[in-house]
Amino acid sequence: MTLSQSKKAYLNFLIIIVVLLVIDYISCSDLLYGPFHLNSLFTAVFCPILIMWGFSVRNRIIMPHVRHCLVGIAFSLLMLFVLRTCRHEFFYASPEINIFLWYMYYISFVAVPTLSFHAAVRTGSDPESKPHKSIPMIWALSFLLIISLLTNSLHKQLLIIGDDYSYDHGWLYYAFLIYSLILTITSLIILFRKCQLSLCRKHVYMPVSLCLIGIVMLTVYLVKGGSPELFGVKLYLMQEAFSLIFIGFWEGCIIIGLLPSNTHYKDLFGISHTDAELISSDKSMHFDSVKTPAPDQDEDIIRKEYPINGGVVRWTEDVKTVRDLNDELSEANERISEENDLIEEENRIMEEYTRYETLNRLYDSIADHTRDKVTALDNALSDTDSFEKNIIPNLLLGTYVKRCANLILLSGSSKTISIEELTLSIRETFEDLSIMGTDCVLEKGTPGKASAEAIIAAFDLFESVAEKVLFKCSVISASVTPAPGILLQIETDASYIEDDIPEKIKKFRSSVQISGYDEEVCITFGGDLYD
Repeated sequence: MTLSQSKKAYLNFLIIIVVLLVIDYISCSDLLYGPFHLNSLFTAVFCPILIMWGFSVRNRIIMPHVRHCLVGIAFSLLMLFVLRTCRHEFFYASPEINIFLWYMYYISFVAVPTLSFHAAVRTGSDPESKPHKSIPMIWALSFLLIISLLTNSLHKQLLIIGDDYSYDHGWLYYAFLIYSLILTITSLIILFRKCQLSLCRKHVYMPVSLCLIGIVMLTVYLVKGGSPELFGVKLYLMQEAFSLIFIGFWEGCIIIGLLPSNTHYKDLFGISHTDAELISSDKSMHFDSVKTPAPDQDEDIIRKEYPINGGVVRWTEDVKTVRDLNDELSEANERISEENDLIEEENRIMEEYTRYETLNRLYDSIADHTRDKVTALDNALSDTDSFEKNIIPNLLLGTYVKRCANLILLSGSSKTISIEELTLSIRETFEDLSIMGTDCVLEKGTPGKASAEAIIAAFDLFESVAEKVLFKCSVISASVTPAPGILLQIETDASYIEDDIPEKIKKFRSSVQISGYDEEVCITFGGDLYD
């Protein structure tokens, strides 16, 4: 709704209020005094207005929870006038029915503020969401008040009624008045706080002023203890003032757009750049907007429709932008896919390069570590006579080169090596020594792992001992991890001195202990095990 339309609707509503007040004033005078005890002209006029307003709200308000509450407000206000008429026009002579209708008459003064609070809390919320925890509490309290109103004959705390229908107010009357006032003010505050549109905030005076008319009228009524009079005629009654408070407030909220409604379709279709049509169930056109190219004239224009209550809405969509975006996304995905393939290939090449580099480094390390043994083997192989005479030493050299190369390769993938690898290397060396009749004994101790450098150094030490005692001993034994802190222990009946320890294990020289130099020699190599 535009600004001019809002102001026009606001002025129209003010005119309706003035007309209703004039009718109310006339109905209270003797000009149209009819056969009833009280003139019912205003009730006859106001009830259809309430019914029309209820149907109007039902058709205009979009949010279902708010729509139901506003329809309930219209029904409650309608019952207020109906019960007043029934009391004074039809059941005045029946005290029991009249008093009960009197109690029911006060239900609207509790129900209407409660429904307003419920509608204000649910405004702007998801219809599928659970209601705020305050709503059930307020409804429970309202039902308790209503029950207390209907049971006034038992406790007489609402009205104290005399035999001639004279009455006085009890404390419960003022309690539910304060309760209704608090709910009404809270509803106003909640709605205004939810208003985020600057246009609505600028014109908030419209619902406030419309509501204020009823508030002033009700305040004057309560202060004077009855309806104010002009030339001896009552200007209005309390029901009219009470009704104008809530009708004026909610209608004002609809006028300024604070409460979403589906009015002014024509203006929406007029300013929209979308090609849309609103067609009723009998195929007649109600609203349409600016036309765009038909679907058969442009492949980027597609037509859609959606059924609504009482007809169908049809519109066209220009999907050119969507198609262009999809094409760009497709090209971007192809580029990303190609880049990913290149990255994967680059990673594969880098991984293969790293593997080759690691292997080359390990091969260089093997060549450097076993250079003297390989040189000795090469010299032996170049002389057939010398190779046949030294077959056992050459076997030891070959076994050492093979096993040492294996240990170095294992060290390339891990900083620790299983103790079992050292055991296997020693066992294969013992097989060579057994050929010449040497008694070889191999014992295994605690399994586990040790550092790769310690394993290689221990095997270098064992190889050095095997070469030195070759042809000199009859018995040689080796114990792998025989005790804590000892990685290898070698015993032989041939001599081995500290000067024979190879330079390769000089880093671990302090870990080598030699005891005995004659018939029995014990050589230990210290080392820690890992789990």
